[in-house]
Amino acid sequence: MKFDIFQMERNQTLFENDVEINLTESGVHPWSIEDILGEQAASDLLKQPLGYGWTDGRPDLRNNIASWYPGATAANPPGRAAGAGAAGGASPGTRAWPPRGGPPRAPR
Repeated sequence: MKFDIFQMERNQTLFENDVEINLTESGVHPWSIEDILGEQAASDLLKQPLGYGWTDGRPDLRNNIASWYPGATAANPPGRAAGAGAAGGASPGTRAWPPRGGPPRAPR
């Protein structure tokens, strides 16, 4: 039997909210932040300023990492890096990839 690609999903999106009993996996309607946190905590969350974190790791994190290695400082943790997000974490690793057939190299 041949099925049209995505026909079931298309029908589901068209009719899932018009049925008496919704048995689809997406039949659970999402909660609001207030449902999860409660009224006061949701209100407090909305008052938080938006910003971007430390791209090279928070100073206290860098200090803690440096404290594990003799001679290291937060400003100069030899061979150690802290980063924010996927790009910050993956970038040093990808720069350390060896050229095809070559030896590994230290991140800069």
